[in-house]
Amino acid sequence: MKLLVRSFLVFCVVFLFACTLSAQSHNIQTDECTSSVASSANNDGNRHDQKGEYQKAIDDYKNAIRAEPTCAASYINLGATYFETERFDDSVKALFEAAKYTSSLRWVIFNNIGRAYSSLGDFKDALEAFTQAIKLQSKDPRAYSSRAKLYLALDKGDLAAADIQALLKLKGWKSPSAPDWAVIAYLGYRLQNLDTEASQFLDDAATRIPDKTTDSTAVFRFFIKKIDADKLLAIAKDQGDKAGVRPDKEKEDLTDAHAYIGMYLLLSGQKKEAREQFEWVRDNGSKKPIMYQVAASELRHTQAGEASPKPPD
Repeated sequence: MKLLVRSFLVFCVVFLFACTLSAQSHNIQTDECTSSVASSANNDGNRHDQKGEYQKAIDDYKNAIRAEPTCAASYINLGATYFETERFDDSVKALFEAAKYTSSLRWVIFNNIGRAYSSLGDFKDALEAFTQAIKLQSKDPRAYSSRAKLYLALDKGDLAAADIQALLKLKGWKSPSAPDWAVIAYLGYRLQNLDTEASQFLDDAATRIPDKTTDSTAVFRFFIKKIDADKLLAIAKDQGDKAGVRPDKEKEDLTDAHAYIGMYLLLSGQKKEAREQFEWVRDNGSKKPIMYQVAASELRHTQAGEASPKPPD
């Protein structure tokens, strides 16, 4: 397999670790592609992707591949943009092509493959992909977080909580993503009816996470009753209105928000209200966030009349 030059790899690692956990695609800067034509086409594709001009980006990445068929970054970028346009099967195919031409970026590739499989509802292959990403790069938090959310969709709350505990040991409470992780672990414990452990964990998290409303703490503050559902939804919508973000970010953030509100209501014994939130996700949400699958799973349970976790005391 072709190895990318050192300067490119160093940049990729720094760039990828700087991405937030909520980012759905991981486009790679490609200034170091061997072919100048491929490099230029990739950079054009990245610019179009950031503007939401996805078909133009896809055309650019395909041009890059034609110019340099063995440049893994072109396939990674193509797969990421296919993901953004919800062409999940095409995303998987492009990403597996990328894996043929690099060893150092395979952890990025398998994390992206896991997200695409999750959006397809192929949980078995998604779990395998996330696990492979963790094996290849054990210090990157994204695959742990994604796998933990997928465990929630599979009603494997103990495994979700275990992944978050591993993340906290790895990155600590000072990570910007710690509020998100805290909610996932709490839900994991509650889905296992470990209510005492769940409450203790959330109380401990509340002492470690700064008590202020930010985009990264909004869901957490909702779960500890510092903001209400309307405020959480308003924050999600406000993010999508900001300049410089992807055009479809609002839909993704609202999907997460409605899914988390639904989980909160379900765990509080408010099945009807929870089902309304899950139905919003089904009818209006984006399939890209893994919380879409969590909501879909719980909606199937509530519609089937299956027993839900008991409400708190």
